[in-house]
Amino acid sequence: MNRERFGSFIRDLRNEKNMTQAELARKLHVSYKTVSKWETGAGLPDVFMLEPLAKELGVSVSELFKCERDPENASVENESRIVSGVSEIISYKRKLELRNVAIIAGVVALAVLILLLLDYMTPFAFLVTVLPPLLLAAAAALALISMYRQKKDAAGRIM
Repeated sequence: MNRERFGSFIRDLRNEKNMTQAELARKLHVSYKTVSKWETGAGLPDVFMLEPLAKELGVSVSELFKCERDPENASVENESRIVSGVSEIISYKRKLELRNVAIIAGVVALAVLILLLLDYMTPFAFLVTVLPPLLLAAAAALALISMYRQKKDAAGRIM
């Protein structure tokens, strides 16, 4: 599923209904920023949000996945597209969750390490022996993140 095409389709349907992002968000019990992310392709709605979203926009869930209106949406091909689309959304959400867990675990581990070092060292010894390698490691991590993002942008959006 192309997130940009999906977002454009949602935006067009919302505009046909003369709704603002805030109005749609209120009806779906999400923030207007969430609707904006969907419409710009920066994110996808949760699987459980698809049916209410389709209902508010006046289309079927199948039409949402195809990103186009379809007078005959009961075919087997459409059903396989729905299953494929749901799988892509679930996979994307899992990757985001795993990334967030990894970031949180890293921050917690670093905080515990710093607290342990501060407990066993004088502040001056910490500044002289531990802080420089810590800053160097942080700079290396930022460089790696930057390289990953550039690679991701060059290769196209990774779901």
